[in-house]
Amino acid sequence: MHRFMLLATLAGSPGCADHRQSSQDPALPRGAQPIPSSPVTDLDVVQEMSGIDTRERRVVDNANDWQAIWRRIAQNQQPEPAPPTIDFNSDVVVLASMGTQSSGGFSVAIEGVYRTADKLYVVVREASPGKNCMTTAALTAPVAAVRMQRTGLPVEFLEHKTTQDC
Repeated sequence: MHRFMLLATLAGSPGCADHRQSSQDPALPRGAQPIPSSPVTDLDVVQEMSGIDTRERRVVDNANDWQAIWRRIAQNQQPEPAPPTIDFNSDVVVLASMGTQSSGGFSVAIEGVYRTADKLYVVVREASPGKNCMTTAALTAPVAAVRMQRTGLPVEFLEHKTTQDC
């Protein structure tokens, strides 16, 4: 069974180091607390090969927008799999995409969601292959998404970029 896990640290090329942060992001405001979020799973496509060809950060808060973004995510799959079921009365989907990249070895991950009294912070990490990394010679379009409880708070994305050492 093929499984598309929108939130995962992508392995990139064999032998490449994993650069996830192990502690709270220093860019977060003091007092920001982690809140539960879970991967959007049971997606029958490969996350590196999504159809989202632009760099995006967004919160999907309704079924119509989810259907539209899902069509973009799964457009390279035949037949197109049904979108994962999301209860938008209680949840939202937070999505990050890198857009089209020139090779394999690129990844995007949502490393956590944090809350203060008046705002949510989503920590996103984009990783690129280093000059010594072996990558596939194929266009890729990495995407990541998590499901979390609807809060109504504004969302700020905290961006981090790394280069993998191979």
